[in-house]
Amino acid sequence: LQEDIGFNMKILDIGGVCSNMLFQIKNAVMAMVELYFPPSSGVSLIAEPGSYFVSSAFTLAVNIISRENSLPLSTDDPSPNDEPAFKYYLSEGVYGPFAGKLAETLITAPSVHKITTLDAPVFCSTLWGPSGDDMDQIVEHCLLPELNVGDWLLFTNAGAYSLGQPVCTEPHDSLTPPVFYVISVITAEVGRSYFKVLLS
Repeated sequence: LQEDIGFNMKILDIGGVCSNMLFQIKNAVMAMVELYFPPSSGVSLIAEPGSYFVSSAFTLAVNIISRENSLPLSTDDPSPNDEPAFKYYLSEGVYGPFAGKLAETLITAPSVHKITTLDAPVFCSTLWGPSGDDMDQIVEHCLLPELNVGDWLLFTNAGAYSLGQPVCTEPHDSLTPPVFYVISVITAEVGRSYFKVLLS
């Protein structure tokens, strides 16, 4: 194909994707690469999987700063097509750690950092950033138990692009969230054993 248009390409950079897209597009991308750039073409293939490797390094914790009831509460099991029963405003939005949403990056539904029973009812919810801007919608629809101001939500796989320079709308919005480093007991023990062997 490339020779047909007089271009002698040596390197093909297929770019990078985030972790929740990698396996969805891998087969489609590789099928096209094998079709148009077989080994006989002499084209070297490179990728930029940085976001894939770093995304799981961080979990973003945000708290609810305000909420609105959109519909009367019901204990019926809601479906994803229902209108949101709750509209939650979070401490961070698309002008900060969720800036990837402006580039149409999928923001997955969060987990709730709160003890709830397994049979607790869930409600269709929509999540918004603190700006009040129509663009500051983080998650359009997700199922969550009823939450209150001050409750925390956790977004996993937030390592890619969530700590970059915020898209500021006001000078006081320019602060990035604090970072707290944590390690599991198991990982700490493995690391301690490794360094004991290394230093002995």
